[in-house]
Order: sequence, then structure tokens, then C-alpha cells
Amino acid sequence: MADYQLKSEAFSGDYDDLDNKPTIPTKTSDLTNDSNFLTQHQSLNGYATESYVDNKLEDILGINAEGVSALKALTEDDDKATGLLTAIGSKANSADLATVATSGSYNDLSNKPSVEATSTAGNSWNNFNLR
Repeated sequence: MADYQLKSEAFSGDYDDLDNKPTIPTKTSDLTNDSNFLTQHQSLNGYATESYVDNKLEDILGINAEGVSALKALTEDDDKATGLLTAIGSKANSADLATVATSGSYNDLSNKPSVEATSTAGNSWNNFNLR
């Protein structure tokens, strides 16, 4: 293979010395819009505004603006979203809980301890026995 060496006389390095140069547009109107980019203002009527979405989320989910912000943050952080979904998935199903878990009533406990008060001579009701 021949070893070609470019001599300095072959090209001066000046762009203007090139033949068959492409025409470079100087205005965007000189370009062809073959990708159908917007060329004029379009109406945004019918699109939901951020405040509209926030208000709807608050109405539907019953959360305030701070909660809406937290939901938005989840869409931007996969680790937080995954953690939340994991926590929700591990939440107990209320149908599987014992009655006392939702009523909070002592009477709904099973296997309640019995407490008996006993009295000894000279002392009134100061000894208690758990059974």
C-alpha cells in the first residue's frame, strides 16, 4: 500500500479554499420542517394544570398538598417507590386481624388473665394474684 503524505500545498486549512462546500442556513426559516415541530403557538385548553391535578388528588385520595408533593417525589425516585410498595405489601389485611385489633376493647381479648384480690389479716386488699 502506498504511503501518502499530505503536502501543505494540498490544503491550506482555510474553509473558504474548499470546493463543493455545503450551504449552511443562516435562518431557521431556511430549514425544512420534516419532523413537524411546532411552528406556532398551540392552545393548551383542555390540558390539566398542575393545581387542577393536585386538587383532584386531594379530593380522590383525601391527602393535602404535602401528601401530593410526596406522591410526586415517588415518581422521581425508584428506591422510595419500591420501599413504599414493599411496605404496603407487608401491611396486614384488616380482615385477617383479631377483633381486638380493630375494636381496641379489652372485652374482645381472648385468654384474658384472671385477677383475684385477697385480703390478709390487718391488710385490706393489698395482695393480688394473677392466674
